[in-house]
Amino acid sequence: MRNAGRRAEALRLLDELKRRQQKGYVPAGAFVNAYLGIDDKEQAFIWLERAFQEKSNIFAVAQSASSLRSVAERSSLCGPTPPRRP
Repeated sequence: MRNAGRRAEALRLLDELKRRQQKGYVPAGAFVNAYLGIDDKEQAFIWLERAFQEKSNIFAVAQSASSLRSVAERSSLCGPTPPRRP
């Protein structure tokens, strides 16, 4: 039931992105997250390809997040990190 709220939120986001897209540019990376939120991996992948063609910063953000996670895992200041989800 907890995921139902997230799905509803992702659907609202997707509707909003589509409305904004009719009026102007919306980065493809925004659609990736929305489609992942409704567990539509096929559409998420299509939009991921578009983001790559746009040279989107979504890839830099993902790499930065991975690097930060790596630093945090090696740091004694942060304590143990939770296990990664599969």
